[in-house]
Amino acid sequence: MQGISFTKDFKPEGCDFSIPGDAITAAAGVLNGDIDAAAATRNLTIISGGQYSVGPGGYLSGGGHGILGPTYGMGADQVLQMEVVTPGGEILTINECQNQDLFWAIRGVSFIRL
Repeated sequence: MQGISFTKDFKPEGCDFSIPGDAITAAAGVLNGDIDAAAATRNLTIISGGQYSVGPGGYLSGGGHGILGPTYGMGADQVLQMEVVTPGGEILTINECQNQDLFWAIRGVSFIRL
């Protein structure tokens, strides 16, 4: 579950529009440090928490808090599309055009520990 790819003007599956700008697709096993290093080769900066041994799934499931959050929003705010496995074993692509309920639920996940 490795791999990083870059896209200009990302078109979410099932949507009839593209989202302008640069987008990064990362597999579940990629660490944030690997994503950051790959982005830097293209003069891009990622929204991350600075802990490079964490993967995007772990980072985003906590909301995605980091030093750039006050300026660019949390990491979860930057998600354009995900491929997820449901508890029933179904593989779904989720974005703002398909499986929207899951897309907004996952993007809205934020846990606060007291």
